[in-house]
Amino acid sequence: MKKKTIFILVLLAVVWRLFLSIHWGLLTKPDSLSYDTLARNIAAGQGYIDTRPYQPLDASLTRTPGYPLFLAGIRLVFPGSDWIIILIQNLLGLLTAWMIYRIGARLIDERTGILAGLITAFHPWLIQYGNTLMSEILFMFLATLSILLLVHGLPKKSWAVVGTAGIVLGAALLVRPALVFLPLLLPIGFWAYYQKIGPAWRASLVLGVACLAVVLPWLSWSHAHKGTTGLTAFAGINLLTLIQPPPSFYKGNTPYEAALKEFCTESRELIPKTVPAELAGRTSLISVRVPCVYLAAQRLREQGFSQPDIDRRFLGFALAYILRHPVAYFRLAAREVLRFWSGYPLDGLGGAFAKETAQNRRDGDRVVLAIKKIVRIGAGILLSLLTLLGLYKACRRGSLLVIPAGVVISMTLLFGFFLVTDLRHRLPAEPFIILLILYGLKKKKEPATT
Repeated sequence: MKKKTIFILVLLAVVWRLFLSIHWGLLTKPDSLSYDTLARNIAAGQGYIDTRPYQPLDASLTRTPGYPLFLAGIRLVFPGSDWIIILIQNLLGLLTAWMIYRIGARLIDERTGILAGLITAFHPWLIQYGNTLMSEILFMFLATLSILLLVHGLPKKSWAVVGTAGIVLGAALLVRPALVFLPLLLPIGFWAYYQKIGPAWRASLVLGVACLAVVLPWLSWSHAHKGTTGLTAFAGINLLTLIQPPPSFYKGNTPYEAALKEFCTESRELIPKTVPAELAGRTSLISVRVPCVYLAAQRLREQGFSQPDIDRRFLGFALAYILRHPVAYFRLAAREVLRFWSGYPLDGLGGAFAKETAQNRRDGDRVVLAIKKIVRIGAGILLSLLTLLGLYKACRRGSLLVIPAGVVISMTLLFGFFLVTDLRHRLPAEPFIILLILYGLKKKKEPATT
């Protein structure tokens, strides 16, 4: 492809993103409030604390610090401007598209790399989150940069580059712990690529040590100041929210079980709640639907129990239920995996498409409901099958594409088996899914990357 053509396409991608950014403006999700509060408190010198009133959980214990620090830095340099956040996040989105092009060109061919980069650059869903006060775009950028470094470093056995990839991966984990399984999966990919234990072991060691060098300071600080030993004090609460045992499961009389029995009267129950919220200097009341497990945790916090202790106890309840009812757990996990791989959201179209599905039912939007269902199920099945085809070919041919495929597998495992899944959780893996699909659709057999 000629340089002039590439320049025109890049220019069109910039114009397309600017058009959608102006149309959407700064978008928010319920979780945006927690990130924004943490960032404003950091910028104001108050520390990493959550000052929102009447919130079920302490965001400083459920959010890793990467994205709040990112927002705080922007607000300190450019105070009072939401458009700077939009511009920077969309710039990160374009840089991600360029890195996907470089990965595709190196592992497949130039034309496939350009096509994958263009799809990433023009992808409306990715652009929408470039305008959203959420951590997905920064996380996606860092994850892609880490994979790009691995793709360049592994063939040359350049351990300095592999170590840099580990540092970037550690930074990505501090933005969003969605790749927590990736350091455990990558050694398998290294062995599949090298077909030798020696270089695979060295790459795993260098990557792991570099990643830990970034993550350990946060773990030490969090343990000393927040009393938690993990990346967040949220794993047990999240897992219990996923499986949510019936009230009859709780046989004891501890305060933890009493709180859960009080609030969780039905399976996977969501309870309407109105909370005050402040975003970008505007204070308002918002109505949200909160998992009953969150409200049980809030009741325990009001009684003086710490969130890390609540999280540990809830994790114990969840694991005990899984051991007693493994079939029910795997049925729930399968449903979450299907939700993770469902089709694309249509809320960016506006109108009735922007409503929740339950609201569409109440309003009698039958055509909209039918379209949503077709896209969710049909596109989801097609997407997952094409991705599996690409993964199969990558494994069979010994392609280094098994490394970016690790991102997709890691996120599927985490959001399928341990967390309540929302479709947006798949978004950071979307560029790698695009690469795998294009690789799977190629007819000509590519030689293994060297």
